[in-house]
Amino acid sequence: MTMLINPYRFAGGGGGVPVGDLILLDSFDLGAASASEDLLIATTSRDLLIVGSIRSDLAGAWTDLLTINFGSGGTVDAGTNYSWKMSSTAAADTSGTAGTKIDVGHVAAPNVLADVFSAVYIDVPGYSGSQHKYLSSSVSQYSASSSDAVSSTGGAGWHSTNAIDVVRIAVAAGQMVARSRLAVYGIG
Repeated sequence: MTMLINPYRFAGGGGGVPVGDLILLDSFDLGAASASEDLLIATTSRDLLIVGSIRSDLAGAWTDLLTINFGSGGTVDAGTNYSWKMSSTAAADTSGTAGTKIDVGHVAAPNVLADVFSAVYIDVPGYSGSQHKYLSSSVSQYSASSSDAVSSTGGAGWHSTNAIDVVRIAVAAGQMVARSRLAVYGIG
């Protein structure tokens, strides 16, 4: 695990008062396709910011579904402890309770423009605290042409009071292609 202090700081309320450094907790930059990646993170910050770009190799498809699981004690929770609501321009809205994962958004697949990756942004406030964990997400890309955008937004919860120290990112049907990358930052 690499711990770095980012030179860019979040501006606080009134006058740009710094409220916390971004600390890189873990990341991946795929050299080969992978169905899922686990990110191990320290519980030393207050909030998480997960950002990156991902593309799926799901043949014959425009998009593949990006999912996330959390865990503690180094073990990913695949139990029925998740709920979510996702709105997307690529498909009908989805939601669920007692799910085994969180549907985050639709990422680019082979039927979109060549070499297009989806931008991924996930915010998890209070990940190291003892309250239930919640997230907000945004995933976007260009689709069949440069004027056809696809976006997914959502909110979700992990019904556990344990601090998050592992995050699993996966695509539902294909694999994340080489050059897919994601970073997890601690804030505050």
